[in-house]
Amino acid sequence: MAIRVTAGAVAEQTIRYAQRHQSSLGRLQEQLISGQRLGRPSDDPLAFQSVLKHRSVTQMLDIQVTNIERTNVQLEASVANLQDAKNVLSQAHVVALGGHDPQDREVLAQSVRELLDSLLQIANRQIGDDYLYSGTTSRTQPFQKRLVDGQPVVDYLGGDRRSSVVVGESIEIDVLYSGADVFKMQRREESVYIGNTGAGPGTGTDSANGQTRIEVRHLLTTYAAGSGIQAGLSSVDGDTILGAAGTHQLEIEDTSGTGAAGVIRLNGGAPVHFSNTDTDLRVTGLQGEVLYVDTSAITPGFSGTVDITADGEFTIGDGGYPLAIDFSANQQYVDPVTGEVTNVSTAGVHSAGTDLIEYRGDLDLFQLLTDLANDLSQTRELAEPEYNKALDRRVKDLLLAMDHVLATVGEQSVTLENIQGLKARHEDLRLELETVIVDLSGTDAAEAILQLQTEQTLLNLTFASSTAFLDQTLLDFLR
Repeated sequence: MAIRVTAGAVAEQTIRYAQRHQSSLGRLQEQLISGQRLGRPSDDPLAFQSVLKHRSVTQMLDIQVTNIERTNVQLEASVANLQDAKNVLSQAHVVALGGHDPQDREVLAQSVRELLDSLLQIANRQIGDDYLYSGTTSRTQPFQKRLVDGQPVVDYLGGDRRSSVVVGESIEIDVLYSGADVFKMQRREESVYIGNTGAGPGTGTDSANGQTRIEVRHLLTTYAAGSGIQAGLSSVDGDTILGAAGTHQLEIEDTSGTGAAGVIRLNGGAPVHFSNTDTDLRVTGLQGEVLYVDTSAITPGFSGTVDITADGEFTIGDGGYPLAIDFSANQQYVDPVTGEVTNVSTAGVHSAGTDLIEYRGDLDLFQLLTDLANDLSQTRELAEPEYNKALDRRVKDLLLAMDHVLATVGEQSVTLENIQGLKARHEDLRLELETVIVDLSGTDAAEAILQLQTEQTLLNLTFASSTAFLDQTLLDFLR
């Protein structure tokens, strides 16, 4: 059966093809005007998806470059800042070297206190709203100074971890360092005891820091049997000797033969005459140690050496508890408030008194300057030999502190160099991606003009064909 093509069908087809060609003409004209080939996903779905992916990468690179630039500013500021901190410590080192001269020590101490304030300002510097050395809590002022018993104490209130930023795929850079790392150096050396009690560092590792005092007290003196010597009335509070049996010795010579009178010596000291009426006789040893004895019951005719046992106890710090001395290589004393541990050797304890303990723990730069100022002011009233030793320790610590600060400077300088190279790579990659995006989405003018001409020709042919068909006469139809 023959199929008749009606005029209506031809008109409908003509309209459809004309609309299609006109749409293509409009799209091509828009591409030529805008210079962009991809205006909508339907223009080229695969190319459009690829462009979106590349643009997402370029946006990420833009964010990372911004992070690098901000990081660069912060690290450069920190490096310059730490150079200032090193210079402060260097000035303190010069002062410490001059502190051996008795002249102008108080003036030097005041200059160190001023250096402490300078270091505090350096440690609290900001870039914008961020503190350089507060770690992850960058909006919190890291260091604050307060007075405790008239002495400056600098507390760290910042974060314990460094703040970092993302500057690349799986690449994070430390930017804002923790002040606990920058202005404090972890170490642990044997504690230093200054005094004459015989107490010293134990075999364990101390956890305390700073300086404190150890008070060694006498409790009870007993004597080996046979001589008849006894503790005097003032022995408990007046005796200054301490030690296990044999540490101290008493020489007794009964010159009367009846125990009524004689001579007594403590540790080779000056002879002291006694009688059987003495119940609280003071005897002084060669090193100034003191013993109170009762000679009222000396064994008649006794002449010889008597071993002495003198027990005692010690406390560390203010408000500490007493711990009985066992004359061992290590006794552990735990601070009841802080829980910090001090290991004390009491094996050599021989006399009562108060010694100073200088913990050689973590090196706090602020505490170091405070200790130096106090030593120059002789707040501990050290004898000159001990003063010089203490000053030598400060000189050594200042050198360590400067090295520690410079190590941080070196670390940040390396980071600066690395991120500059990373920024250059990011910018190169972004340029490459932009080129790809332009190639994918940009209009090729020559090709677009050719397509435009083709579509225009097709549109003209569509109209011409439909006109020819619809212009037939009745005679043409009858044929």
